[in-house]
Amino acid sequence: MALSKVSLALILSLFSASSLQAPTQSTVNACDALTQAIPGKLFNPRSSGYKEENDDYWNVGLSDLKPACILKPTTSQEVGKAFQVLGEYTDVNFSVKSGGHDPNPGHASSQGGILIALSKIKGTTYDKDTNLAQVKPGGQWKDVIGPLEQYGVTVGGGRLDTVGIGGYLAGGGLSFLSAQYGMAADSIVGWELVTANGSVINVNAKTHPDLAVALRGGGNQYGVTTKFSIEAHPIGKVWGGIRVYAGWAEQEVFAALHDFIANNHKDPKAAVILTSTKLVSDVETYIIFFFYDAPEAPKGAFGKFEDISSFLDLTQSDTYSELLAKNSVGADLLPTRASFRSITLPRIPSRPQFYQEIEAQWETLFKDYAESHPGSAVDIIFQPFPAVIAKNSASRGGNAMGLTENDKDRFILTITGQWTPADDDNTIWDLSKQLTDWIEQQIPHVTTPESEQYLPLFMNHAAFSQDVFGSYKDVEKFKVLQKEMDPTGFFAKRAGGFNI
Repeated sequence: MALSKVSLALILSLFSASSLQAPTQSTVNACDALTQAIPGKLFNPRSSGYKEENDDYWNVGLSDLKPACILKPTTSQEVGKAFQVLGEYTDVNFSVKSGGHDPNPGHASSQGGILIALSKIKGTTYDKDTNLAQVKPGGQWKDVIGPLEQYGVTVGGGRLDTVGIGGYLAGGGLSFLSAQYGMAADSIVGWELVTANGSVINVNAKTHPDLAVALRGGGNQYGVTTKFSIEAHPIGKVWGGIRVYAGWAEQEVFAALHDFIANNHKDPKAAVILTSTKLVSDVETYIIFFFYDAPEAPKGAFGKFEDISSFLDLTQSDTYSELLAKNSVGADLLPTRASFRSITLPRIPSRPQFYQEIEAQWETLFKDYAESHPGSAVDIIFQPFPAVIAKNSASRGGNAMGLTENDKDRFILTITGQWTPADDDNTIWDLSKQLTDWIEQQIPHVTTPESEQYLPLFMNHAAFSQDVFGSYKDVEKFKVLQKEMDPTGFFAKRAGGFNI
């Protein structure tokens, strides 16, 4: 029977007691049409399937947003049917969710719109003859790394195994293997793509070179990928884990980071991520994730880091899957609200103090908040982005960020917040913006001709208010391509995520 009247009464009743924007009649009608077109896959707000999906976010604050209905397709064809239905309801907004790790409101979540969750489109296979992994977007990276390990191969993926798959690859993806093979998306050679009109097409990096580049770091502006074909890379036992350093080692730690970025090309099997937690607790510390693509790291692989004494050392030899699982311990220990904001910066050879200057401004901005909210954590993360990553990207055909073999060393600064009170959302977002605004003001005064001038944003860690596409040098070309793929603005105007 038709469900529109029943659906309207049911859905609106669930929103009436809250301050959340209720779904429009058109949205309710669209939910009804989806039920008819794809039976058994649509969930309303009172169903267990709805609650299960809407509670499954790294940023638990996104669960406060209530879509009118949630669709859980199991095939690319069902995603295509959903797009065809939504094409008839031009005023209905929607979002597409893969693993739920994007913390930005409205990207993989929806208030009063329709959420298409790809959690049932999951699975990983490997063909040793082609050396290609076929990876579906649902689930988390542990659903990819584990199945591939039996073949002695892996693909570039999340540095925590709880990171979602689809959004990570669509955003470009930094991995522990990036200095060897480029960004994670650079190894993608094929996409099963559902387009705005509901067609399912196969995009090949050889036959669709421009679209392939755009899809590597272009988010969901050209379509939704339901399967990635990814070149696999050999993997065996690896070495890594965390080391924790006292706050007094600040100068040595940042000097080592400055040195590591410049020399990472000499041993691209090495990778680090440096997190300053100086405002998180009474004990000022630096937490560094180390990675080396071999059972043991040779002397000198991590440069000056090897000369600094840590007070906690959890590094050891592990399988790749074991290492990523250990890296995830604590990341999801307590459910909190969460945020990202990032900025791409040049390594300035003559200014090794630049990292400390950024940290000092971060402390100035966030100190009062940290002292008055002891249960909250706002860290800054320094991620090396050496020139060798750009060189590898270019050699594989390039990506949307526009990296080239002539690029110079960079690093990515990510501000990540975790807190509990919903009332603090705007405070964290504003303070994070104040920090990146301050840094942008400093760049013209501190950069030198020998440092990199082109600084595209890293989509995976950008905040919803940042203009990621506007930072890409080929944005005008991408706008033309996006219009060709999406002439009605189905994705550009109606879908959650970064819009071109």
